[in-house]
Amino acid sequence: MKLRKVLSVILLITIMASNCLYTFAADKDNKDNNNELMMKVDKETGKEYIEIASNGGKIYEAFQYDQEGNLVPIELREYIQIVNDGKKVKEKIKDSKNEATVELSSDKNPPTQTSPLTYTVSRFIKKGSGRTTGNAVKVTADVQGPGSVSYGLSASISNSFSLATGVSYDITEKIKANAGFTWVNSTSNNTVFGVTYNIPDGKKGYVQFTPYLNMVYGDSYMDTYNTAGILISSKSCGTSYGYSPINLSNGYADGLFALVTF
Repeated sequence: MKLRKVLSVILLITIMASNCLYTFAADKDNKDNNNELMMKVDKETGKEYIEIASNGGKIYEAFQYDQEGNLVPIELREYIQIVNDGKKVKEKIKDSKNEATVELSSDKNPPTQTSPLTYTVSRFIKKGSGRTTGNAVKVTADVQGPGSVSYGLSASISNSFSLATGVSYDITEKIKANAGFTWVNSTSNNTVFGVTYNIPDGKKGYVQFTPYLNMVYGDSYMDTYNTAGILISSKSCGTSYGYSPINLSNGYADGLFALVTF
């Protein structure tokens, strides 16, 4: 038992000292994000929990930030509702549109020069926006219980886009400009949790962070002009989407924290 406690302390110190940085695109879906979270009941204890489909982990406690920027506990059913409602926002919008889209993550697609006498530029018309959630990401290493964690790793949450086929990447700047909310290119979670997560004896556990995102979508066009600046033609390319992380007043990413044990 003493050896197990010593190992837990060493691991915690390692977590606190680590400068590791996780990076992920804000709107990429993983396996768990494609399925609604479901509540289950532990047959041994009778406690409710949320099961992580990808690794069999269980969430027994979850937290979110209050208006003062402090982490406060929330009911598991509220956690499920927030995450599932966020998924439904994206699904509802994308289901109502049937255009093909292509994921882009770099700016190597400049405005198109169609001929020496013409050029094309992108155009974005906003149709709507909403709040959703991004992927859950681990912000601590696995900790062997009994143990506790109050500090974590920094996860970089970046903006991202899903663009209609045929539209040039410069439309991303127009999506940002017309989003109607403060656009955040990149941010990260607070590594000082402000709460202590306790891992029971005989279990392993880690803390995960699910960021809140602002999403905007609208119609995309490629307009062709002549050298005199006169519009010659306009091609509708479909619907494009932009996702921006949301910051707290202290500059850190807003979102949900949960302790996952297995």
